[in-house]
Amino acid sequence: SNSFDSAPSISEGTISGSVGEDEVHHYKFRASDVDVVDIEVTSADDNTITIYDGLLNQIGDISADIGTNDSSKGVTRTIDDSGVHYITVSTGVDGGSSYEFDFDVVTPSQNDNSSPNHNFSASDQLTEGSIDRRAWGEEFDYYAVELNDTEVLDATVQLPNEEELNDNESVPVSYTGGVQLYMYDSEENRIGESETTTSTRLVRDAETNSTHYIAVQGADQDSRYVDYNLTVNVISPSENDASAPNDYIRSATNVSE
Repeated sequence: SNSFDSAPSISEGTISGSVGEDEVHHYKFRASDVDVVDIEVTSADDNTITIYDGLLNQIGDISADIGTNDSSKGVTRTIDDSGVHYITVSTGVDGGSSYEFDFDVVTPSQNDNSSPNHNFSASDQLTEGSIDRRAWGEEFDYYAVELNDTEVLDATVQLPNEEELNDNESVPVSYTGGVQLYMYDSEENRIGESETTTSTRLVRDAETNSTHYIAVQGADQDSRYVDYNLTVNVISPSENDASAPNDYIRSATNVSE
C-alpha cells in the first residue's frame, strides 16, 4: 500500500516485502495504551521503518542496513493512546530494496507480573522485598509503597552484569543502555532521580503518612528490553539509630556534653 488510508492490517509475526526507490509501504495495526510495540529488523538494505500513532504523529523510527551475517536491529515504543497505529517502510537504494522485520505487540500479560503499571494510578503496590521485572525500550514502570513520616524509603535497581548479559538469551545482545530510578511523594512530585546506569540506589525520608512512588525507566529505547531487579526496604526508626526519628526540629534529640 502507498497510503495510510489504504494500509493493510497486520498482526504479530514476520513482515517482508520489496519497496521501490520512490515507494513507501504502509501498514496498520491496533494497540491499546497498556501495550508495547516491538519491531526487530532482521533483513534490510538501507531501509527506514517508522511508527506512527493514530494522528500520524511519528513516535519512533529506525534506519537499518543489515546483511546476512549482521546482527538485527530494533525499535521499541510504548503506546500512549488506544486505537489504530501505522508503520511505514522506505528505502534509500536506487532501484529499491527488500526488507524483513518481526512485529510484536507486547500486552501486559506478556510483559511482567506488575503490568500494566505504566502510570501513577496503575502503580503496582509493593512492600519490602525484591522483585524481578522487565523494562521495554524507554518504558516507565511505577510502584507504590505505603510509608509513615518516621520511615525512610530505600530502593535499589540492579541489571545483570556484562557476563550475565552475554549468557542470558532473554537480554538482547544489542543492549548498551541502563535504567533510571525515580522517587515521588504522595503528590507525585519528584523527590529523587538517579543517573542512567546498570546499578543505582535512592534513599529518601518520608515527610507525611502517605503513599510514595518508585519509577524505573528503561534508558535505551532501541534496545528492545532488559530485565532488572528492584529491591525495596522501608527503614523504621528502630532500624535506623538510637536517635531516630529526629528528622525535624520538633523531633530533635536532646544532647548534652
